Amino acid sequence: MLARVLLSKTTLQHVARRATFHGASTRNAVFSVQLHAFSTTNKADDRQEPMLQTVEELIAENEALKKEVAELKKKAQKPGLMGTIKEYGMPFFFWWTGLYLATGVGFYAAFDSGLLNGGEVIDVVMSLGLDRFVDPERLNPTHGNLALAIIVNEVVEPIRFPFALATIPHVKKLLSRNKTPESQ
Repeated sequence: MLARVLLSKTTLQHVARRATFHGASTRNAVFSVQLHAFSTTNKADDRQEPMLQTVEELIAENEALKKEVAELKKKAQKPGLMGTIKEYGMPFFFWWTGLYLATGVGFYAAFDSGLLNGGEVIDVVMSLGLDRFVDPERLNPTHGNLALAIIVNEVVEPIRFPFALATIPHVKKLLSRNKTPESQ
């Protein structure tokens, strides 16, 4: 709605003087200024619908647009690392922790039973320069196996984490399939 133009008394007198100078009457000049000044404003009878109905329609349209924007944002989000972690939350944390513990315990059992040769792993550790932190000759075999299992478990992390990210949708679907419909 356009704002109304309010003309002061001096402005109207100035217009009237100019109009009489050019041969027009003062009344015609003031009338034309008023007609021009107020011709662009809305009148109450120009509206066909009640104001309340229009506002309700705008609110409904706004809500529909908000829902559409939310859906488009959800579709536009790339399922990156943080998006996956936010989407799966605690199930992802428990799945990754379970994989971490399983590989760690598995490596320890393999070193302790002799399935994996700890001497070769110690040679790799020494070639990486980690022997300056730990003296390999002074290690107790049980402690050595535990230390080797921890080191190898950390080395396997670049493989384990993407595996956990790739398999969490299937694991979550498998776990949710076992729930009864009443508990969901």
